[in-house]
This record gives sequence, C-alpha cells and structure tokens, in this order.
Amino acid sequence: MRKKQLSLKRWAIVILLLVSIYGLSACHAVHFFSKTTSEVPDGKHLLDDEEITVKGDPIRTDDLENVIRQHPNTKFIGIKWRLRIYNMVDSAKVEKKRIAYAEKIHNKNIKRKARQDRVNEKRIQKAREKGKNSYKPKHIPLKDTADLKQKFRDQLKYKRGEAPVIADSFLIEKSKDQLETYLHSLGYYYGTVDATYDTLFKKRHHEKIDRKRVVANYSVTTGPRYIVDSVKLISNNSSVNQRFNRFIDKETDLNGLNPFFKKALIDKQPISWPFNANELNAYRDELAKYMRDGQFFGFTATNVYYVVDTIKSTMKINLTIKLTDRLIPVNETSDSLVPIQFKETWISGVYFHICDTSLFEGDFQETLKQFSIFTDESGFVPTLDTLFYDDLLKKVEDKAASAKAQAAGHKNAKIFYKSKIYKNLFGQYKDSIAKDPLRMASFYYNGELFVNPALIEAQNYLEFTNSYKDYYFDRTYTRLVQLGLFSTIRPELIERVPGSGKLEVHYFLVPAKRQSVMLQPRAVYSNGYLGINASVNYFTKNLFKTGTNMTISMSGGYEANPNVLEDSITGRKLRFNTFQIGPSIKFDIPGLFPFSITKLGKRQRPRTTMSLAYNYESRTDFKRGVLQFNYLYNFWVGDGKTQVVTFGFPLMSVIKLVNYDPTKEFDQKINELSDLFIRNAYSSQLIWEDFRINYEYDNLEAVKESSKKNKNLRFTFNASFNTAGSFLNLVSNKSILIDSNSYKTAFGIPFSQFSLLDTKMIWSLKLNKRLTWASRAQFGYGLPGKNSSTSLPYDYSFSGGGSNDIRAWEARTLGPGSYCYLLDSNSIKTQIGDIRLGASTELRIGSNGLFKHAFFFDIGNVWTKNKDPLREGGQFTKDFYKQFAFAAGYGLRLDFTYFIFRVDIGFPIYNPTIPDGSRWFFQSKDAYFQKAEELFGPNYANLLQPYQKYFRVPKINFGIGLPF
Repeated sequence: MRKKQLSLKRWAIVILLLVSIYGLSACHAVHFFSKTTSEVPDGKHLLDDEEITVKGDPIRTDDLENVIRQHPNTKFIGIKWRLRIYNMVDSAKVEKKRIAYAEKIHNKNIKRKARQDRVNEKRIQKAREKGKNSYKPKHIPLKDTADLKQKFRDQLKYKRGEAPVIADSFLIEKSKDQLETYLHSLGYYYGTVDATYDTLFKKRHHEKIDRKRVVANYSVTTGPRYIVDSVKLISNNSSVNQRFNRFIDKETDLNGLNPFFKKALIDKQPISWPFNANELNAYRDELAKYMRDGQFFGFTATNVYYVVDTIKSTMKINLTIKLTDRLIPVNETSDSLVPIQFKETWISGVYFHICDTSLFEGDFQETLKQFSIFTDESGFVPTLDTLFYDDLLKKVEDKAASAKAQAAGHKNAKIFYKSKIYKNLFGQYKDSIAKDPLRMASFYYNGELFVNPALIEAQNYLEFTNSYKDYYFDRTYTRLVQLGLFSTIRPELIERVPGSGKLEVHYFLVPAKRQSVMLQPRAVYSNGYLGINASVNYFTKNLFKTGTNMTISMSGGYEANPNVLEDSITGRKLRFNTFQIGPSIKFDIPGLFPFSITKLGKRQRPRTTMSLAYNYESRTDFKRGVLQFNYLYNFWVGDGKTQVVTFGFPLMSVIKLVNYDPTKEFDQKINELSDLFIRNAYSSQLIWEDFRINYEYDNLEAVKESSKKNKNLRFTFNASFNTAGSFLNLVSNKSILIDSNSYKTAFGIPFSQFSLLDTKMIWSLKLNKRLTWASRAQFGYGLPGKNSSTSLPYDYSFSGGGSNDIRAWEARTLGPGSYCYLLDSNSIKTQIGDIRLGASTELRIGSNGLFKHAFFFDIGNVWTKNKDPLREGGQFTKDFYKQFAFAAGYGLRLDFTYFIFRVDIGFPIYNPTIPDGSRWFFQSKDAYFQKAEELFGPNYANLLQPYQKYFRVPKINFGIGLPF
C-alpha cells in the first residue's frame, strides 16, 4: 500500500495554539486570562460595551462614536487583550517596587550631595590657602525621583496595558449632550438622545448576580432635518467675489458643497442640500486656503462666516455666506482695528540673511561696536555684508507683437525683441536679453557667503515681482530644509504698509555643522534572510560651496544565507555564514553635474549622485568582490510634486565588476551539474550599463495639498529600464571559450549583455481609522543578450518567495515556472529567473498601538526566458497563467515607531511546482506519488519523506518594515 505520510504536525500545533489561546481567554484562566473586572473597585462597574441605535434617518455609527466621551476597552477578535495585560500585573507589587526604587534613588542622591559638599569644602579650603576669594564649585547632578525610569512591569502594565474603563454617569450624560449637539449640527434641531447603563447579570442557583459590568445604550432619534434651499453671497470686494466664483465653478471641495453653491449662485437654480454645520466649518478653512493661494495675503477662516435663517413650518434654511474685509491695526501702538479690502499681493523683495560669523575675519563683536550695531530681539546674528544676486538672464518679449500674432491665429505665439548688435552663425540678429527680475535676491552675510547664492535662490518660490501664493511659502521652506545646509530656518513675510499689496520675504538661515561621524548598527532582513551589520559614516556638507554633500562609509556585517548548492528541502538550518565588508564614497550634488543648477527649472529640483563602492563577501561556497561606480541624474517632472525621473549618464550609469573565487567543491559541483544558468550567475563578469532610466510616481504630496475625497488613497508606481553590454559588444573583439561557447571580453573579463524592464505598482486605501486595504502588482522582464545567452546576471535576476514576495515559500525557493524541485535529486537552494509576475493584497488592522495585524493573499512566480533542460517547466510559455503560486495567511506587526518588526504565517494554497492534480492544498497527492514512483521506483517513500512536509505546512517569515 502506498504510504501517504503527509506530516501535518506543524499545522496541528498552530491550530491547537490558536484554539487554546481563545479558549483559555474565554474560560478566564489565572493571571493573563483572569477576570476582566478583577481591577474594578467595589461599587463600580466596567464599561463592557456600548450600543448605538438610530431611529429615523440613517447616520453613520462611526461618526456618532467619535463624539461619545467614554468608550469600552479596546478589543481584537472579541478579546480585550490590553485590559488583560493590565490585570496580569499586580498593581500593589508594581507600586511597592516603585517606592523601593524611589527610596534607592533618594539614598543615592543623599550620598551624591554629601560627596559634592566634601569636594566643595576641600576646594574652598584650597582657595583660602592660596588667598583667593572665589572657587569653582562642583555640581553633581541628582536624579529626579518624581520622574523615575519605568521598569519592565511598569511599562507592561501602564504602557502596553490598558486600565479598565469604569462606567461614569457624568460622562454618559456629557455624551448624551454631545450627541444632541452633533444632531443639531447636522440639521436635526428636534432630534433627541436617550442614554442609559444596563447592568449585566449572571444566574447562579436561580439568583441574579451582578457581574460588575454594564453596557452603555444610546438611542438616537433624528426627527426631521432642515434643508438648505437658497444661498446668498455678501461681499463688497469684486476681486474676492471673482476668486470665490472660480472656486465653486472650477474646484472640488472635500465635502462636495461647491456644486450646490454653483447651482445656486452662478446658475441661479433651486437647490436642496441637507444642512450640515460641520461641513460648512470645514469649508471655511478650504476656502481661506484657496484665497491665500490666489494672492490674497492674510485671508483666514475668520473672514468667512454664515447666517442661517431657519423656517420651521417648511423645515427650510436660507443660507447667507459673508466674506468680510481684512482687519489691521490703526497704527503700530494701537489695539484698535480698521477694515481694509483684500488686494492681490505681489512680492516686493527677497532677502536671505545668513546668520553666521564662521567666515568673518577679525573680532566680530568689536566690529559691531564700531558701527553701533546691536543684536535685535529675534536672536539672530546681525549681518554686515550685502550681495545683490541678478546673474540670470531671460529673453525680452515684445508683448504687442505677440498679441498681434496670436490674434492672427497663432495661438501660443511669442515674439521677442531682437538685438541690434549680436548675430548668430547665420548672420541673423539674436533675441534680446535682459536681467530676469524673478530670479533676483539680496543676500546678507558676514565676511563671505558660505555657499553659492544661485543654489539658495533656486529653492525660493516667492520670487521678486511675482504674485504671492501661500503654498509657495511652505514649498520654499521644505526645499531649504531638504538642502541639509541649515540648522535653523525661519521665513518671515513683512508687509511694510498694511493693505498695500506688497510683501517682503525674509529668510533667516543659520548654517548647520559641516562635519559629523556616525556609527549605525542595525538588523537587516535582505531577500528573506536575517543579518546584522554596522557602518561608520563620515559626513561633510557643502563641498566647494556648491551644496555638495559627501559621505564616506565603512560597513560590515554577517548574514544567514543558505549554501547555494545545498539541498533545497533537507538543507541544514540557516546560520550566520556570510561575512561582508566594504568602503564606499558618495557625492550628492545639486544640479545636473557638470552643468549649472539653473539649467533646469526650480520645480525639477535636479540632483546628481556619484558613488564608488567596493564590497567583499565571504561565504561557505565562494568569496566575491564587487566594485561598482554609479553616475545618476535625478529630477522631478510635471508639477514637481508626484513624478521623479532618474537616468544615468550615457555609458557611465552603472559599472560593476564582479569577481568570484569559488571553493574547489563549489566549482566541482557546478561542473558536475553542467548548469549554464548557475554558471552564468556565479561567475566573474563585468556589467557595464549603456543606459538606465527610472520613473517614479507618488501621489503623497499631491494628496497632502488636495481637498478632494481621495485623500485616503495612496498610490505609487515605479518603472525602470536598463541595458548593458551593447556598447562593449560593438567595440570588443577579444573572446574566450567557456563550455564550448564563445564569450567576448573587456579588460580580459567576460561582460554581461542584457536588457531589463521592471515595474511595481502599490496602492493603499484607508477605509477607516483602524482598517487599511493595501495591494501591489509587479512585472519584470529580462532579455539576455548575445554575450549572456543563458540568463540575466545573478544581481539582476528575479526570485520568488520570502517575506516580501509569496509568503508561503522560503526566499528564492519558488519556481521557476512549474519546475518540480521536490522531485529533483539535484535541486539546489536558490532558484532565479528572468521574468516575474506577481501581486499581493492585504487587509491591515490597527491604529496607534504596539500590535497591528494583517490578513494577506499573494500570487505570483518567476520564469526563465530561455529553455533550461535542467529545470523542466521553468520557461515562460503561453500557459504561464497555470503556473501561479497562491498563498494566504496572517501577519502580526510590532510597531516600535522607528521600525516595524513583522511575522507573517503563509499557507500554500496552490503549488504549481508539483504535478497537476495535486497542486491545491485540499487535493490528494496521488499525482505526486505516482510521478515519484516513476522516477525513483517503489521504494520512493523513505527517500521523499522529508519533502512531504512542504505540501500543506505553513511558512513563517520574519521581516523588518511592511512587505510593500
């Protein structure tokens, strides 16, 4: 009889553990599973739950819950975990240990104070002996017993735990009042709320026994609702009126009020809008921001208010929107305010104050005294030197000629004045040029400017002679911060004459420390494997006064990796067997080096990254050295908020020299396998990229500035394309013979030739404050070239499985395709491919606590571009869709604020790497056993016993950070 020993022990253990935890909690076991009311004082009741019922019009219970003043303890899967943690720790013991600890600190303080007195007494005596009238006292810091460091039990109980919520009759009355107020804000002026506590009892010997628990019941009756059927606008400022009309006509506000206002005020049609005061209040802030972004300096939400005229007989409301004037002081010393109309505001000057004396020669304080200059109340260092920056030029437009050309049908025509002196190579007069006023600024400093003024001016969006927009103010501040050159940045808008429509922009800047050294130890989880490493980093900023930042690093560490040729199933457990070390140097340069930063516009924020790094890796199978040089350009496109393009300097994007030194055993095993894919992956080679381009889209910044309803949707897209080896293939003639194949070389080393496209799309939708739905889709396609006929280089290939991929398989063990490694006696631990398709989705649960949860589903696989006779079924074909692996599971995340530690349990739902008919987890494995018998004969059972656990056993993956 065929043996079917499908080892389900691990499954049984996981299920038994979950059932036991839930069962024990339900049975109120000792300590952690003790009664939830164990810490509730006598005569008090635990607020066990709250129930809200709504009669009348439907209202979201989530909105009603937000205004209730007291809520029960938090739950997860029906269990108050944090309350149980709180009850688990004895309060008396915690307090006793805290008092003992405080007494210990107090006694130490007494000893410290006595030692301080003894030292000072000796110093006083020595000072007297030397005839001195003063001495330097010693101050020994004392520990504050009022703010003691929390011990483990304190943190467990008071930080991770949650005290029982005691039902409070005062708070339930306040909640009732709050709910009624909320109903009124929605237009239910005659709505009512009833709030009561229901005590929970249990029966014992026909007696009702108080369980010290209550449920808060809120019964909400809405009644009729007021409807807004007319809207009127009152404003005596035509410019403000035009801006407001544009807002309701062209823009979408957060709560969708603009269509109603447009219909009533512009289209002059009747409306029917259910009154909602909360939406109107939010609308005031949105409108005020829109006005400030449209040149109306000083416009705030207080300049928008409403008059609501209710008609009880018809339950209708006449709404009046009033846009008021700006209020300014009569003079600098007066508290009286006078109204003035808002004006479109323009920038009359841009001033950068570099508050620093490090480059000043001489005694700065003496110089200030000579010129009778004193530090003002701002606290910033005064400045003595001035530079007016006006280096940039622009063509001068003949606006009359442009208008004439446009009237003649040339829609976007621009005509520029011609120079009367300068001609081009063809003898034609050049366009006339002049100083660009938009790029002018004044710099105040001491001694000399520590940085190129063009770099600082390129971060400013509130430009001289240009219009004022509020979001330009925020954007400039952000750009100055991103430079990393300043420790303090304080922008100020100064209106010399209130109401004049002219603003001065002043930036007070304090340079940051130029050099620093940092040690960074960290745990890493790369490609599904655990590691620890550390790096010593030396940072220096603003090299050559260009804003260039340089980083020199020396890093090293250990990782746990499987041996490459180790049996993929029965291999030994992972251990720290990989040692890495290497230096690197990186330059982050503003602009597209060697070109000026002014060659692109401000929105593009161009930067250049140049780096050189060497990494030495020692593993059981081989030693590897990698020397890599990068020369990459990075800039934003479009509106400068969402899209980033990175491309490499032609023929110098990435140059990577990989040198392998395999052990004799490893080299012999590869020769025995005759596996060209593995040989290509683990061989010395030169990777010289001809071209690289990367496109990134991220709607985060756009969502922050948006008032639309899609603010809860985060979307990112990344696509990269690179080619390597084509140029070397054209210029190289030398070649070597490897495995009867001829490979061209450069500098005596075979070089890789390939093209690679890789894309990734991620989106997450925040459903409510506790739930987020996140998904990811991936596609990658590699095309090996003539000089890399088998596969992509190892560092550029794709792999399946692991904590960031299909989580029911170990990292790099899935695929390629339907290749059945479980029935291959020569299978190896690491599997790679040239093509990748995959997707993941997960429901994330949690808010601000330590513990967060996720339920996920993964699908995907990798394939080879070319046929590999040693991996039957691994090539990408038209039946690829039948070779997707499916996984589902649960993830626990521990959010430590600075990083997230993750544990994911993945269950293999569909395994394409075993014979058809046995791939689904619920299917019989007869097809697998039949194939095994064909390959290994009737005695296959003992041989395959270790393999069978992989049919239905869940895989546990550990990770740092979210999977996507």
